[in-house]
Amino acid sequence: MAKCMENSTMKEKLKTYLQEKTKGPVAIAFSGGVDSAFLAWAACQVYEKVYAICIRTTLHPMRESEEAKALAEKLGAEFVLLAVDEFAQAGIEENPIDRCYRCKRYMFESVKALAQEKGAQVVMDGTNADDLKVYRPGVKALKELGILSPLAELGITKAVVREQLASLGLAVASKPSTPCLATRFPYGTQLTTEKLRRVDVAETYLHSLYQGNVRVREHEEAAKAAGSIRIARIEVDPEAQEQILAHRSDVCEQLLALGYDYVTMDLMGFASGSMDKKIEK
Repeated sequence: MAKCMENSTMKEKLKTYLQEKTKGPVAIAFSGGVDSAFLAWAACQVYEKVYAICIRTTLHPMRESEEAKALAEKLGAEFVLLAVDEFAQAGIEENPIDRCYRCKRYMFESVKALAQEKGAQVVMDGTNADDLKVYRPGVKALKELGILSPLAELGITKAVVREQLASLGLAVASKPSTPCLATRFPYGTQLTTEKLRRVDVAETYLHSLYQGNVRVREHEEAAKAAGSIRIARIEVDPEAQEQILAHRSDVCEQLLALGYDYVTMDLMGFASGSMDKKIEK
């Protein structure tokens, strides 16, 4: 009973926040992930018109937009697909340390423009309270553009969001995060459409074996005698490593066919933002 009351209170808290901010319509940057799904659900309870703007880019898994469309329609939001070419920004292909800031700024300028065309003066995103505790340079861009992040402002964490979605009976509650594909490469690594697609295809295959957190981090080493060597470093939740290794031969065959020279399993397990370890926060 106490848990039900807690879930109800959190939902009401979010809806009250939304009611106080605007009468609508509103636009939500909608990936179809956990955070934007909960925010969109609440917005659809408050406003007559909610635009779920899904950004399709080379830097995000292609499967995401299809899943996002189905979820937006289920929640009652109007799905809008916005194609954005991040590589139109000078230097972004160099994968600089401030890549996230640059991309976020570039994408949300487009989202704001589209929202205004639709008559939505307020744009929101699903940044949560946990995101404020780690290296997230894109948060700066959101603040500069006046994007509202209700979950972060209310101190709502990812775990709480999952609990709320589960209480609503929405399957997205257990969906793993799927951040930008550029996060699979060390900063300073040249990004190309070919590299991004290779990682995307590799992860899609691994997701067919395990539905939890999966990352394929790509490392390229220069070898004087043999050219460059491409290494796939697989990260999965520690408890799922044996599950993946049970398909070791198939995993190697699939990833070698994509162009990797070596296929490895990171024994430390999945770690969000593992490429940020050497970054000064």
